[in-house]
Parts: sequence; C-alpha cells; structure tokens
Amino acid sequence: MRRPEGKVALVPGTARGLGKAAALRFAAEGALVVGGDLLHDEALETQREIGREGGTALTAGPLDVTRPESVEAWVAEAVEAFGGVDIVLTSAGSVRFGPLVEQSYDDYASTVRSELDSGGSPPVPRGRTWHVAAAASSPSARRPGSAAP
Repeated sequence: MRRPEGKVALVPGTARGLGKAAALRFAAEGALVVGGDLLHDEALETQREIGREGGTALTAGPLDVTRPESVEAWVAEAVEAFGGVDIVLTSAGSVRFGPLVEQSYDDYASTVRSELDSGGSPPVPRGRTWHVAAAASSPSARRPGSAAP
C-alpha cells in the first residue's frame, strides 16, 4: 500500500505551481485530495486532471488562505465529504512583484499578509491522525549547503 493511500489531504494553491504538483502527486499515491485556490477555475482543472488519471479530488469554492472563514469552510467541506482530514499541506501564498520604490503599500501588505497568514495549519477535527507538511518557497529557507535554483 502506498503511504497516503486512502488518506484525506488538504492541499491549497492547486491552480498551479507547488500546490498543483502536490495535489497531482498525492492523488497518484492514492490520497483523496481536497484542493482550493483563489484561481478557482484553474483549481477545478487540476481536479479534472486528477479524475482523468483515476484519482479522487474535490475542489472547494474559491479558497483564500488568509481568511479564517474561508479556511474553516474548506476544512468543513473535507470533513463532510470524506469524514476527516489526515494530511495538511501548508504551501499557499501569493506575491505581488515590483520594484520596491514603485510598489504600493497595499501590494506590500498583501504579500506580507499572504506569506505570514497562510503558513499555519487549519483547524482540523480531533481524533484523527494528521500531519503538517510545510513547504519552503524561499531560497533562504533551504537546508544549509543546498544549491539555490
């Protein structure tokens, strides 16, 4: 049996990048993936891709990991659909790029809020085994001695 087979995995950011790759991998290993993203249509395409490959996925409505009520609704949907949560991947975040001298305060604050507020684990029901797999998106967060891309 594959390690995550039959486990329920919460995966944010499934529209693209690390979140999409993680959702596809968890599904390939037999996990039941509950994804979500602000880019809802793209997250739904990831769900369809998982289904075409024989996996099981559910995509909650637009997921904003910086808003507690959005995260709570996401978790509740996973629990209702699959009975609980076993794996939580904390990898979502968003960045607004631009030269610092040209960047608005709102863009700066949005980036900071997204990076800081999306790193925690959502409230999952007690009584089930679950794990938090935190993913580093910054070169400065890599292991000492590892090469930057």
